[in-house]
Amino acid sequence: MRQHPQRHEVFVADGYGNARVAVFAADGTYLSEWGAAGSKDGQLRVPHSIVFDRRGDAYVADRENARVQVFTRDSHSARTPHCICALSSL
Repeated sequence: MRQHPQRHEVFVADGYGNARVAVFAADGTYLSEWGAAGSKDGQLRVPHSIVFDRRGDAYVADRENARVQVFTRDSHSARTPHCICALSSL
């Protein structure tokens, strides 16, 4: 779980039982969710942790796919940055 630094929304990595990131307002009101089960871009297998960069993009640790995916703050489109290697090789 992580609070967005600019928008103050709460992002929850919901990887056990679901393969999504759920978004809530600061008061706990459900706002949205994104992600789906799988291994393609935008899909997750046990999302485990979230951090944000200065632009507000979300870096999601995709545990079972052994990668980090970056989701843009507005479109929730995903990319796997070329500078982050497979987690198993670290």
